[in-house]
Amino acid sequence: MKNMMNNLFSEIDVMDNDSSQSVTINDCVHGHIQLSRDLIKIVDTPQIQRLRDLKQLGLASYVYPGATHTRFAHCIGVCHLAGTFMRQLYNCQPELGITERDIFCVQVAGLCHDLGHGPFSHMFEEAVKEGCKKDWRHEQASLKLFAKMVEDSKLGDLFQDGEINFIKELIHSKEGQRTGRNGGEENKEFLYEIISNERTGIDVDKFDYFARDCHALGFSNMFDHKRFMLMARVLRCEDNKLHICYKDKELENLIVMFQTRFTLHLFAYKHSVVSAVDKMVCDAFLHADEYILTQGDDNEFYSLTKSIENMGAFGRLSDSVLHRIRDYQLNEEDDDQKKKIKAAQLLVERIAERRLYTLVHSVKNYKQEDMTGERIEEAIVDLGEKELGKEKFEGKDIYVQIAQFDFGMKSENPLKELYVYTKQEPNKAVRFNRDMVSQLLLPKIFCERIVRVYCKAEDKDKKKDMKKAAEKWEEQLPKATDAEQSK
Repeated sequence: MKNMMNNLFSEIDVMDNDSSQSVTINDCVHGHIQLSRDLIKIVDTPQIQRLRDLKQLGLASYVYPGATHTRFAHCIGVCHLAGTFMRQLYNCQPELGITERDIFCVQVAGLCHDLGHGPFSHMFEEAVKEGCKKDWRHEQASLKLFAKMVEDSKLGDLFQDGEINFIKELIHSKEGQRTGRNGGEENKEFLYEIISNERTGIDVDKFDYFARDCHALGFSNMFDHKRFMLMARVLRCEDNKLHICYKDKELENLIVMFQTRFTLHLFAYKHSVVSAVDKMVCDAFLHADEYILTQGDDNEFYSLTKSIENMGAFGRLSDSVLHRIRDYQLNEEDDDQKKKIKAAQLLVERIAERRLYTLVHSVKNYKQEDMTGERIEEAIVDLGEKELGKEKFEGKDIYVQIAQFDFGMKSENPLKELYVYTKQEPNKAVRFNRDMVSQLLLPKIFCERIVRVYCKAEDKDKKKDMKKAAEKWEEQLPKATDAEQSK
């Protein structure tokens, strides 16, 4: 009985030693899923296993205690959904010529698409941009780590000619720049819309993290990705290329997906308290940056933000970095080190004791797209000096976040590039238009901004003064016209 229970609750249940068999995984979102043994060889690499130590939602667990699931679980889920979606298309449309190699490549891309995330996921990306490289994105590291994984673990035999390049493009690439395995995958362009769909943002990556994040956060997820995938067809569209199209009757379900995305960003990913903790950890990273060193595969040591220059060093970073900062042993003879490390350790201590940066003011429906958080900070500090007198608070005491909420395409309607089909004409692709859906569901605008003003200092008087200055700054903002508000 004991052995049976151990087997039941094991994460991976190997069915037998026959290499032709698959491996069964009991996932909390998708139930029992199966991965081939070739996929499991990839799962068992250090690069994928590292994802066990990266929380999917970064620091959201400081607001939602259950939000502790990992990038590892998410990538397993995306791999599974990629296979499910591909086989559904294969079964419904054999004329597409989908092969087992196509399915394998798309599943590998799903498994590896998030390799490039650093500690606390998107927070690390912001730290790198602020610390050393403004244009860096985690997708760049994903491609480099995938190549390193194949080389280090000697996985080259798993792939046929051109497939490694193809998988990289499935993870991250731009339309018009793809070479695939045979000249850009002519007549199989739709394969690029499974994992990372730059045209519409509708892909299995989102299908998994919407379901998984809602499960962990305790939110309701009204979007039915299973039904949605069943209603998909690949059709030739106006650009003479094959794209994934969806049944017109599923458009309301699709809008619910984008509404779910908005809800997750508003109440979880960019929750005001989560954003405060994010900034505190980011500041701690930047204070301690040059002293928290990780050895690369060239035997050199790299700081936190410079680790992106060496995948050996980057691949050793995880959420445990915060503990490394907390436990760092100071060199009493190095005054600069003591100052910076103590500042970082103070932030870690404040987080643990819930002494967080305080939100003192917020402005909704902010319109001035050209204004940065730094410029708003300067404006509020200047107003503080003019209105309240000097030295009430300083630039180091203020943090302004411009939180943007959209449907995934900034101010653009993500459905504008979508094609649909009808029951009457299942082989004809028709471009989406607003008349196809309920006007109560589809918004008139697709992007909103909230300016949040945080006081980093713990002094109560500074918080009050900063709040007054921020309110004065809002009073001076030009008011949006009715026409602008309806855009």
